[in-house]
Amino acid sequence: MKLLKYLLIIVLAFVFVSESFSQDQIWVDGYIKKDGTYVKGHYRTKPDGDPFNNYSYPGNYNPNTGKITTGNPDTYLINYYKENHTPDIRTDYNNDFNIDLGNY
Repeated sequence: MKLLKYLLIIVLAFVFVSESFSQDQIWVDGYIKKDGTYVKGHYRTKPDGDPFNNYSYPGNYNPNTGKITTGNPDTYLINYYKENHTPDIRTDYNNDFNIDLGNY
């Protein structure tokens, strides 16, 4: 009976972790940068406009690398907001939602 209880706990934990993990990340295909450097395919956090829950935010744990991201949070935020200065709600990055702006 104890074995069954432990097995059930392990299975439920696995389902919970895998479900929450799969919703928080997306796959990015490999690509070639303008300077000719190839970036291999990888997982990243799903874009949501929140820089604090990204794997690349200093102090956050990246489950794909098994490491905690190093760096200066202030520098990260400055660079993040430079690159993502104004979110465009008309852009559908992941086909998660579509917004009809009508005549706007």
